[in-house]
Amino acid sequence: PNGKNQMIINYRNMLKDMNKRFPDAKIIMTTALYRWDSAERTQQVEKYIIPIQKQLADEFDFVYLYDAYTEYKPYGTTTYYQDKLHPNNAGYVKLAEVMKKAVDKVIADGK
Repeated sequence: PNGKNQMIINYRNMLKDMNKRFPDAKIIMTTALYRWDSAERTQQVEKYIIPIQKQLADEFDFVYLYDAYTEYKPYGTTTYYQDKLHPNNAGYVKLAEVMKKAVDKVIADGK
């Protein structure tokens, strides 16, 4: 399979395996984070990766997709990144705040 198809296969298998091991768990899948290190990479995330994540989240009722891409995008500055790709300590604090929203939403929705 090509790269896109292989990603779908691998992701799907991972989700199935997680569900098999932990059948009562709700899985929060976050979208890929905003890439401000490269316009080309950002387009790839938007065009390929996030749609695949949405497709897979729709396939499984135990998966909740959280849009971390949009939520974390405002923090794409040198204040929160060490190298335009990886968060620094302040960035990880912001990322934890963003991810907490996802957990809170899953709990509130009862999904």
